[in-house]
Amino acid sequence: MDKVELKLELQLESLKMVKEWVTWLMGLQVSICALLWSPLKDNPIMAAKSGAGLWLHIGWFAFLVSLLLTVLVYRTLPKLIEELAKDETLEESIFSRDLKWAEQKISLGTMLTVIYWLFFAGIAFTGLFVLIRAF
Repeated sequence: MDKVELKLELQLESLKMVKEWVTWLMGLQVSICALLWSPLKDNPIMAAKSGAGLWLHIGWFAFLVSLLLTVLVYRTLPKLIEELAKDETLEESIFSRDLKWAEQKISLGTMLTVIYWLFFAGIAFTGLFVLIRAF
């Protein structure tokens, strides 16, 4: 096995790991959005003086945007695998490859970082809602 074949195999393994992570995250985010739907309906944005409903809505929205971006990444993975087969040098990292969404230059690594941050923001805002309601 030469160096190019080894690098191709490693990049394919990286994409498989991303696919597994994205699949798991999509299921988790769908569950969270469904779980938060009932409290979301019961807590209007500005109903209480504390504004707790606002934090729940922001948290739910962060989970939703993260879910939508995760689905887009999942949909893009087959295209990235096809591009790997065409690339003979394999010089760039799989995470620096351009996703080519709507003529924008966004790398896979950047998109995964944004998804992480939105997911953690959803956790933080939902946690803030719980803390405000508890006290």
